Amino acid sequence: MTPYWLVFVILCCFCCSVSCFCHFVSHFCCFGSRFCHFVSSFWHLVSHFYHFVSHFCHFFLASCVLFLSFCVSFLSFCVLFFQFCVLFLSLIHFPLSNPDSDVADPRDPHSVHHRNSVFYNVYPPDRRNRITARPPPGTGYGTRFFHNGLPDLVPDPYYIQAASYIHRVQMYALRCAAEENCLSRSAYHPSVSDLDYRVLLRFPQRVKNQGTADFLPTKPRHEWEWHSCHQHFHSMEAFSNYDLLDVSSGQKVAEGHKASFCLEDTSCDPGTRRRFACTAHTQGLGPGCYDTYHANIDCQWIDITDVPPGNYILKVTVNPSQLVQESDFSNNEVRCDIRYTGSYVQTRNCRITV
Repeated sequence: MTPYWLVFVILCCFCCSVSCFCHFVSHFCCFGSRFCHFVSSFWHLVSHFYHFVSHFCHFFLASCVLFLSFCVSFLSFCVLFFQFCVLFLSLIHFPLSNPDSDVADPRDPHSVHHRNSVFYNVYPPDRRNRITARPPPGTGYGTRFFHNGLPDLVPDPYYIQAASYIHRVQMYALRCAAEENCLSRSAYHPSVSDLDYRVLLRFPQRVKNQGTADFLPTKPRHEWEWHSCHQHFHSMEAFSNYDLLDVSSGQKVAEGHKASFCLEDTSCDPGTRRRFACTAHTQGLGPGCYDTYHANIDCQWIDITDVPPGNYILKVTVNPSQLVQESDFSNNEVRCDIRYTGSYVQTRNCRITV
């Protein structure tokens, strides 16, 4: 028979075990509650961080949009201001002289009262009055003699021969050139789309004034035409003519292109200062200076899209209408032998022709 004291001890141990287990369960539940609270707090922290990042991104994007809007507005203002300045400057011109008055015409290079006018700057005879013999035809360029106070334009035939090439361009890239009538007649047909190609015979041009006076435009400044596409004034109707001729008949096979550029001193001989720039007030070509047009600029070409392969003659004429008086017009034309294969072009024997 089990003693009573042993039963009592066993019951006490059992009660202690139950109490310890309940205490453990209580601590476990408390731990679970704290863990849930921690998870909830962490989730709130993540949620607040997400909202912060979202608001920051919205603020940053709004700031960028505002900054871009400001930049666009500023650029628009600059463009409007520039156009206003150009318009204002284009309205400034010298008043036309009264033909009935005794004042000499400033356009007259032999005028006694205007030997150094805005139209003709005459240089002292001892500076550039020299007589040179004309070289044999085809050996280069030159002139018979110089007259005091007259320009003398001479195109560079070797410059044309060195860098002529064929370029195929889609119409959408020729919109500015089309506005200035730099393409052949077929380019303006209603059936021509922006994706159609034009075949261009590109070539550079360099013209030197080897005379003794400035070559200046025929038009007064207030009649110069502003071309918005190319952003410059055209001061002459035709500074150069570009023609492609059949080698046997001499007939035009590509429509002659009248190139109307802005005149400037691109470069000058050593010791000669550049004085003219492509602006609204100072267009011209001074003695000893060159006006250069690279082959990659707009309208420095002949549109030969409709020309079949064959042998041709490229004719380039400066001051073609002879509206500006020169000391010698016999050296204003360059002719080159052209062989067009349909894919490329060979340019040979460029020379000045009389």
